[in-house]
Amino acid sequence: MKNGTEFKVNWSNNKYPFIAILRGLTVEHAIPVCRGLINKGIKYIEVPLNTDYAYEVIELLIKEFGNQAIIGAGTVLKTEQVQKIKDIGGEIIISPNLNEDVVRKTKDLQMISCPGVYTVTEAFNAIEYGADILKFYPADMITPKVLSAMLTVLPKTGLYFPVGGISADSNQLNAYIKSGANGFGIGGSLYKPTMSVEEVLKNADELIDAWNNR
Repeated sequence: MKNGTEFKVNWSNNKYPFIAILRGLTVEHAIPVCRGLINKGIKYIEVPLNTDYAYEVIELLIKEFGNQAIIGAGTVLKTEQVQKIKDIGGEIIISPNLNEDVVRKTKDLQMISCPGVYTVTEAFNAIEYGADILKFYPADMITPKVLSAMLTVLPKTGLYFPVGGISADSNQLNAYIKSGANGFGIGGSLYKPTMSVEEVLKNADELIDAWNNR
């Protein structure tokens, strides 16, 4: 199990700085979609808990790819959910909000904590609680200019990920990186339940191309 320090070391060596947000991932598509993403170099997988059969899907992915990727849950709102993910082998807990109990429980269980923040106050509180990554959400409302202003007062060693509205746009990715972002959560522009496996992997290729050409 990786702790926050190990994650930071691993993330700095990560080829592509993306967490794949697979909301609505089906049991049928779980293995082929994630195998394709991992083979392409996208090795951080989030299955939001408002996905049908989310725990079953996460457990399936951990059994299949647990030694190849960091897999965990998103939309985690309660400490009981953190414990369930720990029990099935999950390594990362991602939330849309900042909940002190959820962050502290995550760290007590030696998992990677990634709460959602929207203000500088929330960001500092998240750091105080022990968060490893700050998820700036929704990125549609936190432009590169806004993020840059926020990061002038936050620790230079932090991990700051815009999430929500990020797409395969090299200009967008580059603007956020220049503003101080270290990575991104990619959701609907990568995966929707209505997409075929081939469509998802095509989206992944476009995302990788955008990153390489930024």
